[in-house]
This record gives sequence, structure tokens and C-alpha cells, in this order.
Amino acid sequence: IDAHARADAVLATNTSYLDIDAIASVTSRPQDVLGLHFFSPANVMKLLEVVQGRDSAPDVIATGMALGRELKKTPILC
Repeated sequence: IDAHARADAVLATNTSYLDIDAIASVTSRPQDVLGLHFFSPANVMKLLEVVQGRDSAPDVIATGMALGRELKKTPILC
């Protein structure tokens, strides 16, 4: 990911199964990693869990929450 993603990109995973901190541990920018857990079916369900990792930066969390609102979801910080 580090070699391909822009330096200012948020690194988000959609999985609820994998550990956010484990994913963050294999990147040089763990502060940019968070989870965005959409419920199925994503086009119908309004809830979006914004899952913060141990090192997720406040601006990255704010971006996840704003994205949820932009997508007309109800973002909940977890």
C-alpha cells in the first residue's frame, strides 16, 4: 500500500473480520488506517461503523465520518 497510495490517502478497510491494528502494523503510516464497515445490503442499510484503530489520527477519523455523511449513511464511531 505504501508504494502505491498517495501520501495523503486514507487507508480504509471494509472488513469486519480483520483486525484494524494488524492491518495498520504492516504500513509505515498506521495513523492513516481505519475501518469503514458497511452493513449488507450496503445500498439499503444506513448504518456505517467507522472503526478507529489504536493509532488512527483524528483527521483520518473525521474524514471517515464525513465520507459516511456524504454517502447519506449514519456514521457511528467505534
